[in-house]
Amino acid sequence: MGVEIGNNCFISVGAWLDHRRGQILIGNNVNITNGAKILSHDATFGRLNKKTSMPKTIITRLDNDVFIGMNAIVLAGVHIHENSIIGAGAVVSKDVPSNCVVVGNPMKIIKKYNMNTEEWEAV
Repeated sequence: MGVEIGNNCFISVGAWLDHRRGQILIGNNVNITNGAKILSHDATFGRLNKKTSMPKTIITRLDNDVFIGMNAIVLAGVHIHENSIIGAGAVVSKDVPSNCVVVGNPMKIIKKYNMNTEEWEAV
């Protein structure tokens, strides 16, 4: 349990990393801005899955070169893959592929980075 933080990261004083019951893994060159919340546990799990026991450890992952915008919420167990951008106020409830821009509630991928053209393209 706890938080592991890579090199060259910026985590705003106003960001909140919830590490009470799970684990948060943060890669290199990650920016987490003011008001962003990264969760590592989900109290609803036992209520919704009465026949299933609570997982021993929930791991929330932010890979290298991820940007989390102001007041975004990353729910427990989510994996945000490298070079992705989470827009301000987004609620990230499922994994985000590499090289994507995600916004909104519910979250929606609006752009992907094209490695061939080296440009962000609308989805």
